[in-house]
Amino acid sequence: MNRKSFVRSLEAVLAILLFMSFYSAATQNLSPTLPRANPVIMNEGLLDALEQTGVLESLLNTYSLNELNSILKYSLPPTQAFTIELDYFEPLIVKNDENYEVTKNVSFIRPFPDTTNLYSVQIYNNNDSRLPLQIVNNYYKVSITAQASQELFNNTITLDNIHLTTNLDERINTTSMRAYVNNERTSMNLDSIVYNENYYDANASITLTVPEAKSDELIVIAIFYATNESSEIISYPSLSAGIVPTYSAASAEKSRMSEVRFTITLNPNEERLTKLYYELNTESSRTFDNLTINNTNIVIATRDEYYESTQPSSLNQPSTTFLVSKVINSEDVTGLMNLRVWNYE
Repeated sequence: MNRKSFVRSLEAVLAILLFMSFYSAATQNLSPTLPRANPVIMNEGLLDALEQTGVLESLLNTYSLNELNSILKYSLPPTQAFTIELDYFEPLIVKNDENYEVTKNVSFIRPFPDTTNLYSVQIYNNNDSRLPLQIVNNYYKVSITAQASQELFNNTITLDNIHLTTNLDERINTTSMRAYVNNERTSMNLDSIVYNENYYDANASITLTVPEAKSDELIVIAIFYATNESSEIISYPSLSAGIVPTYSAASAEKSRMSEVRFTITLNPNEERLTKLYYELNTESSRTFDNLTINNTNIVIATRDEYYESTQPSSLNQPSTTFLVSKVINSEDVTGLMNLRVWNYE
């Protein structure tokens, strides 16, 4: 934990202690015949206190439930369990570069956090109507931690023998690879790829740019690649071979990065603000539309950053729970946090 996170956590604990002290003092003199305080009222005050410290905004921006989980386990009575759900609304800008009206099936790639419920994804038009939608979830991820023996500032590093795999009979799409360093997308080049007797198991050499890292600092890298179901074709930049750091790589796994396809009608040269909606730590099911992409001359601007969305809370809950909802605002994202609390049987 860095110093900033430690200070924020300390502020959160102090805010909670202050809230609990006021709550205890306010209820000590109540008649013992009165019912116990409603958990909804108590937890609304708790979330208000956390909002003042910036914990909720941090959660919204990093998708990490670690800090909030720890705080709630400390703050709630030992007889209570909880789960946290997050709903996100992100701006999605779609621009028609043609001088006539178009109706097209368009797409973009979104590295959704690891606990995203992909069935919850929606795109809302500027009149808040839902647009026809298809989610193609066919991206894999290799998580890597690297360590360079020198300070880096927009320098390149080369990673050899990165093992890429997909599920049986899913061909690796060599034009779909993306790299993220410390959550932010960075430029990369696929230097070479050697298949291990088939087209869904290979070893790759990759060169990528590290924006900034101190000497011997751990660099967190995520490499994504799709199967041939993806319509994405990336032209990799020419990057000079960089230093070869020591690194460790996890096994490839299916990720939540997805191709989001939707249908939209745009006026001549129109730039429209739509909204991308998705949920974390929920469960649902649905049937998507089947869309064929024809997005020539349509430009889409969306967030392109990757966070793991760590430590989801339990989804095992009884039929009766106490729900507290809190709207959280950040610079360009609005979130709705649903905290569900219940007593152990």
